[in-house]
Amino acid sequence: MEGAYKALIEGGNSGFAALLGGWRLTGGSFYYLGDYGYYWSATESGGSHAWSYHFFRSLGHLLRLGDDKAVGFSCRCVQGAPSNGID
Repeated sequence: MEGAYKALIEGGNSGFAALLGGWRLTGGSFYYLGDYGYYWSATESGGSHAWSYHFFRSLGHLLRLGDDKAVGFSCRCVQGAPSNGID
């Protein structure tokens, strides 16, 4: 998904500027800051997993994978999105 990567990365033409913030392990350590960006989707892929999007700068690609919810990825807050009742 090279085209999606280029459109969604900072400087792209989608209106969303994905920053490459790496990810956090359950112990609190951060990895790959500036090289990879990991973003949660709102969709589960199993009881303890959810779909996420992985931005790989070195490859110029975007992948969707199922990941353990215990790790720390970035999320995108969307203004005007439907409320879940928690404001």
